[in-house]
Amino acid sequence: MRPRGETAPTGERSATESGSAEPENPDRLYLLVGVAFVAGRPEAVLEDSLTGEVRRCAAGTALRRGRIADIEWNSLGYELDGAIRRVALGEA
Repeated sequence: MRPRGETAPTGERSATESGSAEPENPDRLYLLVGVAFVAGRPEAVLEDSLTGEVRRCAAGTALRRGRIADIEWNSLGYELDGAIRRVALGEA
């Protein structure tokens, strides 16, 4: 995970930087830019780091190879292969 705007270390470059069609770690394409509460339920506000597209997703939404396990006011849990990784605001 890296904060928004921070340059990616070698090996984590975006597709536009590396020239490939797919980044090395496709599970880190989405940046958590906010959390919205709609009718009392949290939704993650995610930005696609390749296209700049912003989308809102609820817990249970499939993303790449995993899914959003849970959403808190300042982070989300990303589940991949049975393990949950915490992603804080501003991180991918």
